[in-house]
Amino acid sequence: CHGGGGIVFDSDPDEEYAETELKARVVQAGMPAPDRSTGDVALLETLLWQPVGGYWLLDRHLNRLREAARRFQRPLHLADVRVALDRAVVGLRAEPHRVRLLVDACGTATAQAAPLADTPPPCRVAIDAERRALQGDPFVRHKTTRRDVYDIARTAARDAHPAADDV
Repeated sequence: CHGGGGIVFDSDPDEEYAETELKARVVQAGMPAPDRSTGDVALLETLLWQPVGGYWLLDRHLNRLREAARRFQRPLHLADVRVALDRAVVGLRAEPHRVRLLVDACGTATAQAAPLADTPPPCRVAIDAERRALQGDPFVRHKTTRRDVYDIARTAARDAHPAADDV
């Protein structure tokens, strides 16, 4: 696969080079080697299920999942996703639940439900102004089980804001 940038009169050589690297990184990244903790990187959605009304913003979650499947060239069968979501909530107590949906490399959908945790007490949150190495990473735009890019950025931000409970 070849990648490059278009050089024109007002091009900035450093920006063109960065664009070329970004294009190559996206192609090279594809779906990465198996993740040690999951066996493979899976597409991920976390949904709110309520006894009255069912899944909140279900269409938006399914659209985002569809975009991620397209980006990573994964099979996605929405009928199977809906079956997995329906099975996850069978027999639940009449209280809101958090449902974690995973779609693996073969397109197999699984979902697990857990009651929502109690609201935590207030905490100190910091918003880090430093631009971390998240831009251009194809895994930042789409939710997957590959979380290392977030863990690295969060660790650096926590070090910069030790008084905060979260960043």
